[in-house]
Amino acid sequence: MRRIADLHVGHSKSDQRDAFVIAHAARSLPHVLCTITGEEESVAELCVLCTFDDDLVTQISGASNHYRALLAKIHPALERAVGPRLAHPAMLDLLQDYASPEALRAAGHERIESRLLVRAPRIGSQMADDIERALNEQFVIVPGTRGSGSVLVRHAGLSRRTVTPGRVELDSIAAAAEPRCADCGVVKRGRRAGVRVYGVRPPGGSTADPASG
Repeated sequence: MRRIADLHVGHSKSDQRDAFVIAHAARSLPHVLCTITGEEESVAELCVLCTFDDDLVTQISGASNHYRALLAKIHPALERAVGPRLAHPAMLDLLQDYASPEALRAAGHERIESRLLVRAPRIGSQMADDIERALNEQFVIVPGTRGSGSVLVRHAGLSRRTVTPGRVELDSIAAAAEPRCADCGVVKRGRRAGVRVYGVRPPGGSTADPASG
């Protein structure tokens, strides 16, 4: 449906526009639509899975955005080094104990590198070098830096507690849903945000793009 929506004017996301796109597709493009058949329980379970996926992505994005926004206020260079890799398991593990600029500076390059290499053996050294370089770029202490330290620790902890257990729980739900979903024309297709994504199997047998519906 998202590909069909691109054919229409505008890019807003609203119930009214979605309803118009669906109605237009049903009227003029019926051959691109297919019906999911099967047990209602399987379809309902898939709906729960997709809803949990959306909630998980929202929670992860919220925790990450709060951490990056606060870090950008007190240490922009460090935010540029840490922010893009904030979802990496190694970075989450590091920030659990060294979430503030002061804590990272006190830990030192050797300790940071050894901590990162445990979960990121290939890029751990590069991540440590980027953090050290960012710390050396700013020597001015911005007002409120010390008070922000405890808040940064909480945001980093929230990110870690959200990402890891959420992915494990979603994988268990998906594993239980796969056998029944396959019987009703729903098949697994790739991963998004670290979790499974499902698409619809059209009557011809090939898999439709999950982003299209």
